[in-house]
Amino acid sequence: MSEPRPRPAFLRYLWVEVLLLAVAGSIYGWKVTHPNRAEPVPITPIAVSDRSAMASDSRLTLLPPRTVPVELAATPQSAGLILTTGHSYVKDEARGARYSLDATFANTGSKPVRQLRLVLECLSRDGERIGVDSFEALGPPQPPLQPGANHHFILTSDIDPRTTHVRLVVQVRDEGA
Repeated sequence: MSEPRPRPAFLRYLWVEVLLLAVAGSIYGWKVTHPNRAEPVPITPIAVSDRSAMASDSRLTLLPPRTVPVELAATPQSAGLILTTGHSYVKDEARGARYSLDATFANTGSKPVRQLRLVLECLSRDGERIGVDSFEALGPPQPPLQPGANHHFILTSDIDPRTTHVRLVVQVRDEGA
């Protein structure tokens, strides 16, 4: 009795080749049948009115957010607090601009902080203060910021589009004993 002959290599993997051809044919068929359909791509910029083109027409253009440096003003109340910035940017919109800050305060002092109010100063390229807003970054019902602990916060504000950098002034209220 003779041993069975092994199949040629192209027959052993014939099913894989047929499957790959079917997939490639489907993709090719889709691209030929729907040539103008593109795969979805996430868009992060926002649509805003192009102010230079407003006189001639009201086209919309896409502008990415601008990164804005942020500094913690050196005041007696900011002693013992360290600010770490996750992001600080401005999105130019049709009617002004929107500022967003994602940051964390660390309490390196010896006392807990129960309430923390931030004054947001928007500054122009020349350092001139062109806008002010204030926020409660920490307060009831949140627990106090204990020594050695961190407090994460996010704030947003409508600001002047001429803002090039931001200064945060800390107002600590009711510092714990």
